[in-house]
Amino acid sequence: MELVPVRKARESKFSAGIDEDWFIPDRLRLANRFEGKLWVLDFEKEEVASLKALFVRMGVLRREISCHVTEETITEGACAAHPQITKELRAKAVYIALLAPDAPGQKRALALMETIQVYSASSLVLRRHVTVNGRKIFGEDERGRTVLQRSKSSACLYFSSESIAGGSLPWHFVCDSLLSFLEIAEERLPLLNSILHARDHTLIEDILERAGLFEGKVLPDHTTLVRKSNGTADGGRDKDEVPDETEESGLAITPTTRPDRDKERPHD
Repeated sequence: MELVPVRKARESKFSAGIDEDWFIPDRLRLANRFEGKLWVLDFEKEEVASLKALFVRMGVLRREISCHVTEETITEGACAAHPQITKELRAKAVYIALLAPDAPGQKRALALMETIQVYSASSLVLRRHVTVNGRKIFGEDERGRTVLQRSKSSACLYFSSESIAGGSLPWHFVCDSLLSFLEIAEERLPLLNSILHARDHTLIEDILERAGLFEGKVLPDHTTLVRKSNGTADGGRDKDEVPDETEESGLAITPTTRPDRDKERPHD
């Protein structure tokens, strides 16, 4: 039976390869969040990388901590609707829909994109846990960046109030959950990321054309992407107010079931 050295805080021991209570610290940041709470392989990071062939032979490669961590982002505090950002995101729907593989998929993606509403939350908390012998072991919380809370036919996209006030939204962290919601292949992630960050529809069209996905057929009412400069991030609306129904620039923001402390895994 092959044994491996493992440690937890100041404790150390040898565990059998078949034991299920130890993990390979393949991502340092994750390992640090669970420091002292999980048994991890007692090797330096460089040594762990060099032992990959051994892990494959032992059949323990799936013991990497990144394979076992479950993440969920929780909204806390006051929430506010952001109609202008919602409008800008929905304006990109016709482009994002082109990432779907066929006409029915594109139609569905377009319809779902038109249901997404953007909100801010006073605080977003990223919480992680690993299940060991049926028990959840929680790591140290971190500041969350974004979360897509969704149903089968609609979704609410949350950013922190701080991110929206700063004017630079972490779109990169939206991609995984948005692709899953729209049922678009993960291989489209780089293109989706580029579309979400672009503020000019001609740039998006150029990106899609180079990928062989654009033929110049975009509806004229889906071309205004750049936010108007009005002194605030959400068109001058009080950030602490969540209206039951708001209309701005012709876009209706309708009530959505939204428990203030609901949870959703950002990565399915």
